[in-house]
Order: sequence, then structure tokens, then C-alpha cells
Amino acid sequence: MPLRAAVLPYEVFYGESVAVRERFDEACDWLRSLNLFPNGNRYMTYRNSLAKLSSGDRSSLDEAKLQEYIVALGEAGELVRIRRAFGGPESVEFLAKLKKITSGQPFQRNVLNDPGRDVVFELSVASRFLEGKYEVQLTGLADLTAVVDGRKVFVECKRVKSASKALARSREAAKQIQNRIKVDASSCSRGLAVICLTDVLNPTARPYEFSSAHRFQAVCDDLLNDYIQRSKPDLLKQIGKRQIGVMLENSVYGVTYDNPNDEQEPAFTFCRGGTLVYQTTSPHEDGFTKALAVRLCNHPFSGRESI
Repeated sequence: MPLRAAVLPYEVFYGESVAVRERFDEACDWLRSLNLFPNGNRYMTYRNSLAKLSSGDRSSLDEAKLQEYIVALGEAGELVRIRRAFGGPESVEFLAKLKKITSGQPFQRNVLNDPGRDVVFELSVASRFLEGKYEVQLTGLADLTAVVDGRKVFVECKRVKSASKALARSREAAKQIQNRIKVDASSCSRGLAVICLTDVLNPTARPYEFSSAHRFQAVCDDLLNDYIQRSKPDLLKQIGKRQIGVMLENSVYGVTYDNPNDEQEPAFTFCRGGTLVYQTTSPHEDGFTKALAVRLCNHPFSGRESI
């Protein structure tokens, strides 16, 4: 049975922080219109932080403030992306998911129970499928179910908080997928595990600062590829029958300074890319998987883009 790895295209957003804040304000108003913006929620904290921290003077951002600034922009960007991907009339199941995303500590990472960010990751993965023009269902057996060329693909999403837990969480997802497939009546259904390694690849949550978005992307790519090379044998063993594979994602936020001495506000940069470690049993399956991999992230960097 052939075992392969496909690099998924990186989606890179690069633009002025003020533009992200404007779209974030609109997304917060959207949550408020749905009665999903309670007082004191974490997005309100990000909104207030961005209003206070945004400044044209780079020297006013020490490391702690810069980290808070990047986290707030990153969380803002995720909410904007979710709104963009789903759009239109909100379904009951989507609203049920969306209701959970405002919970949690605004800036504390790696907490044991963080359902708000877990759901954001699930909706972020769902947005990949939606942007690839696939139908997505948010209720049912798995975290989400996509319909790909007439087949159900049961998707299990795991945010990993430490390197020691990464393979264990991947095994957990693989077991869940096997259970989902057994229950489904169709022999054509498939499964996919999606693992977020962002906290594993940057455990200290240090702020990312680069001179260009291209340099930023190259560093993010290298971090993910180095992890895969170390872990690939163990990952391949976990891929079960009728499981497409394991998709490893690294979603990183930072700021870039084309001119470090310029007092203009730094550009916000977001890199979201990944690698699909997969197995196929026939040329047809191989074609199906490669086409899916490309469409899961179909917005590669092309200069300044809208988020």
C-alpha cells in the first residue's frame, strides 16, 4: 500500500493591521447581531487590546505587548475567516458551534480545557473545505463531515498543546475515525485526521517578526517539515483502513517590517499551511486524494490580499 506525503499550499495573508481590525469590528458586530457576544467575552478583550496597542511607534511595543498584539490580531483574523467562509444564512448547527467560540481566557495558552479555541479550529478546518467548494455538515458522527465527489469524509480535528501529546492525539483521532466509518452504511466513506501543531512548533509563543512575508512563510514551512521528518514513521503506522491520512497544520501569526525604521504600523502576516501524510490503494484513490489536498487550501500567496 503506497504511503505518501503531499505539501498543502500555504495561504498567506499580508496586509495592514488596521484593515484586519476593521473587518474584525464587522465580525464582532455580526456576533452581536446573533446574540452571541456576551459581556466580557474574549473577543471583546481583543478588540479593546487592539484599540490600545495599535500604534505607529514600533518602539512602544515591548516583547510582552507585541505578543499580546499578535495574539489579538491572530484571533481576530480567525474570526474574520470563519465569517467569510460560512457567510449567508446561518444554520442551526453552525450557530450551536459558534455559540462556544467566545469562551476561554483571552491570552492564556495550553490550558487543559479550552473549548472555545477547539471549536474555532474545527470551524477553521471546515472553512478549508468550504473554500474548496465542498459541502460541509457540522452535525453527526464526527467533528465535521464533508462531501467530496459524492463520498462522505469524516473529519476529526485535534489541537495539540505539547509535543509529548502529539502522537497520542493523532492515534485518538484515528480510532474515532474507524468508529465513524464502521457506523456509516456506505463502503465509499473515508476519514481524515487534522492535527494543529501550532503550539508544538512554537511552545514559548514567542512573537514572530520578519522583514518580509515570504521569509515568514519559509520559516513556518521549515518548522513543519522538520517535525514531519522526525515523526513520519510513527504517523504512517496510525493511518487506519479507509482513512485518507493525517493532515498536519501550522497556523502562525506575526508582523513584518519592510522597513524596520519606518514609524508606520507593521503589517499583519498570517501563514496557514500543512502537509497531508496519506495512503492510497489505487491510482483512482491517489487522484482523489491529491485533488482533495490541493483544494483544501487553494489561496496561495500572491501579494497583498484580503483576509
